Amino acid sequence: MYPFTELPRFKYRDGDWVKERGFPEHHLRIMYFFESDDGRRLYMTYDTTLKRGYSDYELRDANQLEANSDLVQHADNDMHLQYILARCQASQHIKYSIPGRTDCESLQRFIQTGDEADRWCPQLWKYIAIAAVGAFFFSVINQNSKRRA
Repeated sequence: MYPFTELPRFKYRDGDWVKERGFPEHHLRIMYFFESDDGRRLYMTYDTTLKRGYSDYELRDANQLEANSDLVQHADNDMHLQYILARCQASQHIKYSIPGRTDCESLQRFIQTGDEADRWCPQLWKYIAIAAVGAFFFSVINQNSKRRA
């Protein structure tokens, strides 16, 4: 593909599990990377998003993705990479669902290991804990304001 030039530098490699920063964090998989004819560095990614509603491939600008993301995990070796890429292909067009454990993080956890038991989302438990603590403090504040009235 690049017979006369060196492959451009990329932060991530094939099969990498990547987490985009934000609230909530977004998890995705790097399928492969390349430089376009016009010199843009690009990643082909695989993920599931609530916005799109199902899992699929997407072309992403490398500069933007690299600036706002971190590596979660590499493939262990070439054989593991092949399993990761095959699981991505096999799970294409799965509907986004937190209860169905097909949200971005749960799906990437499963793709990394192939183990159905790994299909869970720690972010979900963080949101539940935040909501529970928030509801508790709201009720305490509400009770205190009623006592003062």
